[in-house]
Amino acid sequence: MTVNERLYVSGLMDEFDKAVEERDVDRIRGILSHVELTDESIEPILERVWTLARNKITITMGSEPEVSSRISIANQRVSV
Repeated sequence: MTVNERLYVSGLMDEFDKAVEERDVDRIRGILSHVELTDESIEPILERVWTLARNKITITMGSEPEVSSRISIANQRVSV
């Protein structure tokens, strides 16, 4: 199951988006842990969020991808 699917099924998609927008690493990590991602799976997602933030790229999940971080971040498959 992709990260995006896990967030959707858990009802945490909006909360995740808000945490990413606010660059709230503790909340992002907590949400991803809640959907049963391992620390090993979470780290690349956090790195992607910070790379986008450094480059001042708006992170959106839903509309046409300007740079759709939700697609690139959340569609990663993970093992549990």
